[in-house]
Amino acid sequence: MNTSSIVVFSLTGFSAILNYRAILFSLTLLCYFLILVINMSLILTIISDQNLHEPMYIFLCSLCINGLYGTAGFFPKFAFDLLSDTQVISYVGCLLQVFVIYSNAKADYSILVLMAYDRYVAICRPLEYHTVMSVRRTAVLVTLSWLVPVCCQTIVLILTSTLKLCGSNINKLYCENWSIVKLACGSTKANDVVGLIGISFYCCHALCIACSYVQLVKSALKSREGRRKFTQTCVPHLFCLLNVSTALLFDVMYSRYGSASVSQHLKNFMSIQFLIIPPILNPVCYGLILTKIRKRMTYLWTRKREQGIKNITGYNSTHTSSTHSILPHNLNCFFTRFDCQHNLQNTWEQQGLSPLVQSPHEVRRTLQHINPKKATGPDGISGQVLKHFAVALTAVLTYLFNISLEQALSPCASMALTLVVMKCFERLILGHLKDSIPFSLDQHQFAYRANCYSVDL
Repeated sequence: MNTSSIVVFSLTGFSAILNYRAILFSLTLLCYFLILVINMSLILTIISDQNLHEPMYIFLCSLCINGLYGTAGFFPKFAFDLLSDTQVISYVGCLLQVFVIYSNAKADYSILVLMAYDRYVAICRPLEYHTVMSVRRTAVLVTLSWLVPVCCQTIVLILTSTLKLCGSNINKLYCENWSIVKLACGSTKANDVVGLIGISFYCCHALCIACSYVQLVKSALKSREGRRKFTQTCVPHLFCLLNVSTALLFDVMYSRYGSASVSQHLKNFMSIQFLIIPPILNPVCYGLILTKIRKRMTYLWTRKREQGIKNITGYNSTHTSSTHSILPHNLNCFFTRFDCQHNLQNTWEQQGLSPLVQSPHEVRRTLQHINPKKATGPDGISGQVLKHFAVALTAVLTYLFNISLEQALSPCASMALTLVVMKCFERLILGHLKDSIPFSLDQHQFAYRANCYSVDL
């Protein structure tokens, strides 16, 4: 018997649950509906809120999308089989289900590795976080977390599809690659080697996660803020990781080396555990523990509920305003008192001078020439930090400096000790003044002249 004669596979794992079809079908629909609602809610929350467009939340969004992708390969077919008299699946459909379920499991693990790395950089190297986890690098990492599992699973299925099969019974509730390999008539050494390489590759993932958590724990114990960050973002990640690892390890090990004496009910539960529990627990854990997501979802739910009540009752408030609208209005009124009446750039242009605008190149060059040995200002930011992260800070400081010049406002209040950042700002303005102000100055004028001081007068 070869692959051309295998038309369908029989899923014999259903033999242990045929007496509970109605209950299991109802639970399956409820569980799948719950997975869809929870994951879609979290995905839409992250996409709709610009404040959540950060690496950690992007990885979480990818994890939820992957959960929907994996469950789509299991739940519809499982629900259909519960209502059918015969539980069978075509040869092509079986390979497709193997691809979807196991590429989902591998992508799940890859995304969890990225989340562990993101937390390591955020807690252990906070000053370098935005440089290391840039938008471009985040996009590349997310792409690789999907592309590598897809390529790995494609190679596995190509090898499986070349086997000559001598049976058609799969002792599971869904198609699984090793169950197909065990039906082969000939040698399966190539499949064994590739499978072990794949297992070793993802064991290295687990080792990377373990190393990152060793560093995270060491860093978290040093400060109260570190412990707070660890509890808020790492504990749910660790819980999800342990859950997925346990389920996948049991599934892989039992498929290859399992004993026939294990109860079919236990085998069925452990084989589908990683398809049910992680897609539900992942968004629930992160949604409840991560403050930004919890507040955003609470706000959207409250606003939707209030709008629904207003639509039902026909209520339309024209005389009252909510606290949420009063506070921004009062703040705007307060800060409007400090607005400038004149635009500094227009004044310079009227006098025939070039506009006072700082370029990123000038700002970066000024930061790179800071003397790191100078004392820090009241903000505690040393010149060494500014010089070391000159490239990362250039865009932000250029924007702040130009906004300050445009509005004719100082970036910070007057202080006895000048901030290092303000010294850089003054140096940039000084260079512009030297180029712009004519040198028809009084001979006793010492400002804006090189090597001239008030003591020389």
